[in-house]
Amino acid sequence: MNLQLIRIYLIVILATFNSFMYVTSAAQTTSGPTCADPPVIANGTYTPAAGPYTDGASVSYLCDTGWEPDGVSGLPLNCTSGAWDGTPPNCK
Repeated sequence: MNLQLIRIYLIVILATFNSFMYVTSAAQTTSGPTCADPPVIANGTYTPAAGPYTDGASVSYLCDTGWEPDGVSGLPLNCTSGAWDGTPPNCK
């Protein structure tokens, strides 16, 4: 095999790999609105505790042991168009 042919093969391989990496990277980006962290409540937590919270994500609130919710505990809040719907419970 001559040197010129090896160079052509190498250029084709590198160009193909570079195109594959660009397509793979573009597919991994998220688009659309995201919500800020959900509201923090006293004497309770929400899960999942870490974002990013993309459109359609939901979190559930639970009161700490010994505390009772003023509403229904465990109901989810949903991230819709960049905002959380509903109101988290108050733990009393």
